[in-house]
Amino acid sequence: MEIAIDLRESSDNTIYGNTYTGIWIYDSNTQQYYPSGLFGIYLENSNRNKLLNNEIEGTRSGIKLYSSTENIIFRNKLKGNINGTTVIDSINNMFYLNDFVNNTVNTYSKNSTNIWNSTTVIAYTYNNSMFIGYLGNYWDDFSGVDSDGNGVIDEPYLIDENNADFHPLKQPLDNYVIKITKGDFNYDGFVDVNDVSYVAYMIVGKIKPDIRADFNKNGRIDIGDLAKIAYYLVGKIREI
Repeated sequence: MEIAIDLRESSDNTIYGNTYTGIWIYDSNTQQYYPSGLFGIYLENSNRNKLLNNEIEGTRSGIKLYSSTENIIFRNKLKGNINGTTVIDSINNMFYLNDFVNNTVNTYSKNSTNIWNSTTVIAYTYNNSMFIGYLGNYWDDFSGVDSDGNGVIDEPYLIDENNADFHPLKQPLDNYVIKITKGDFNYDGFVDVNDVSYVAYMIVGKIKPDIRADFNKNGRIDIGDLAKIAYYLVGKIREI
């Protein structure tokens, strides 16, 4: 299998909860192992997709983006690949809450500028204490000081001159408990204007309906659902 999941010229999809383990082939001439799988997940000319809760191991590139934008890649485990991620000619994608472990190169970026941490604060528990702050990714080739004990290394993880994780995690994601709130579609720990926009886009047909947004339980996403999450955001109702 060369590519486990291949999205080309595709938008507004969610890739969730997959496990892909490539097969490593031993070359007796060079006495090295090589992964047989080319990519775990491959996006080309694809926009506004979500890749979450996938575990990818033993490929040449766990996740590859080519000429793709505004995708969200979070809560994935990229382990034992040649490249954890490969990002080429792609901009405005967001990577956060991912684990990069035992990859030859954790991420390779070319002609790309992307976001490598959350852009809104997240409520979470770390070492039995509650925190609210920005969270990035766990990089096993980066160890630094966490002076305030919030699970975030004080210094940024530099990828190249155009890319950096400004809030790298001190430990793998399993050591953090992220608060999940009803209506929190981007998993940042809060219901905010981005979540309201997400529901509005469903109603006008810009993105596919998400059954989680059917707050009034009538079997469809409609203006009533939008009003409910908007009222919750501004404090007019106490729960969705």
